[in-house]
Amino acid sequence: MPGQQLSLVGVNRREPQGNRGRVWQDILDRTHGWYTAQGWGKVYPIRNAWGFAPAWLWKRQPAECRARTAEGGLLMRMKSAPDYVGSVGSWAVQFDAKEFAGASISYENFSEDQIKDLNDSFAGGNCYSGFMVLEKRTMNVYWLQADYVYDWHMRIKRAEPGVVKSINFSKLDSSSPAGSHYVKLLGHCDGYRFHYAPTLIPGFVERSSRAA
Repeated sequence: MPGQQLSLVGVNRREPQGNRGRVWQDILDRTHGWYTAQGWGKVYPIRNAWGFAPAWLWKRQPAECRARTAEGGLLMRMKSAPDYVGSVGSWAVQFDAKEFAGASISYENFSEDQIKDLNDSFAGGNCYSGFMVLEKRTMNVYWLQADYVYDWHMRIKRAEPGVVKSINFSKLDSSSPAGSHYVKLLGHCDGYRFHYAPTLIPGFVERSSRAA
């Protein structure tokens, strides 16, 4: 019936318990809540929503990202914007949050739509746009600038020889093209909050604009 809420089979929570990115998401939400309280800006989380999907695409999704309606319709979690959008200090920020547990993060973790959208935002200027990546083994957090990931994506699409399809951050150094502001270590995460602004945002001053 029009306007009737979908009944999802086997889905009883807004965010599934098996969502592997939930811990990193919670850390960033606490961080941004603190930033707002300090008067440093506002960063909004863009949560996934359920949408109908064709069978071929639905089958490729992890179990926690797919469901069925009571009538058997195929649903998957999707969104039309980056994970986080807002401003910190005097700069706009847009980024997707990624995490990985192995030695490197695979190209398959980055969708073509994410890469293009973030690169479009970066191209406009005055926007820190890219991917904030948590290396779970070390709890180090890295920044992948949008234009760097876009260039990597295009080189893979063109099947250029010698292009690696994963990034091992421990193998990057200052002499490599990626060992600069394009890919940088933002710092170590304590598991509760991650204060990335001083490292990412140029000229950021850690001073509250709120009255005590």
